[in-house]
Amino acid sequence: MTKKLSIIRFKPKPEHYEQFLADVIENGKDRDPKYTLHSNNCG
Repeated sequence: MTKKLSIIRFKPKPEHYEQFLADVIENGKDRDPKYTLHSNNCG
């Protein structure tokens, strides 16, 4: 039996994009650099 992974895509509204980007950058500062998040754009 295999597990099905759910992919959640989030696109902030244009008027909130700057705050979203700032929050992502701030949250990424605490991340361990040897574990990276990879984005795959398929299709």
